[in-house]
Amino acid sequence: MAKLTIKGNGATITRSTAAGTPDFRIITTTNSELSLLNLTISNGRANEGAGIALTGNTKLSLNAVNLLNNHADEGGGVFVAYTGNQVNITNSHFEGNKATTWGGAVSVYIGNPSVTIMNSTFFNNEGPSGSSLFTYTTQNINVSNNCFVNNGDLSVFNYASSTLSMPNNWWGASTGPSVSVDGNGDTISTKISY
Repeated sequence: MAKLTIKGNGATITRSTAAGTPDFRIITTTNSELSLLNLTISNGRANEGAGIALTGNTKLSLNAVNLLNNHADEGGGVFVAYTGNQVNITNSHFEGNKATTWGGAVSVYIGNPSVTIMNSTFFNNEGPSGSSLFTYTTQNINVSNNCFVNNGDLSVFNYASSTLSMPNNWWGASTGPSVSVDGNGDTISTKISY
């Protein structure tokens, strides 16, 4: 397994917004161990994972990474699927990411990947099914101590039949997330404990 660490020191990796620029994903990683630190990834365009896509047997670590304005059919910011992939996201920021289907900022698809998201912010992301987070599974998923504010439609969507535990997150309102009539913060689906 190849190992790579990128210390961005505040740098940005971006796709140009100039007219005629072709669509492409910023980072694709497979069979590797990739660590990104203090970096911005922006304006990717792809079917899956316009910012970052894990395609198999990969360990991905994001620390102090900004994913901004990445647009995809699924997983605008990050797309992860299948057993063997591991993602650890800390102290990071997702803003303006968009999906036309699942997971505007992050999509956790089929299989049982391991995903941890902590101490991160999700703001103004868009998508009809999980503008911040879509998950197809609840196994090996840890999402806690994050901030979800002003994300579109259904901010977090748990597609699995089992309950997703999401403790100690801020939902943009002191009353908590909006689930039917419970709170006034970002809207979340059923089968989520918070």
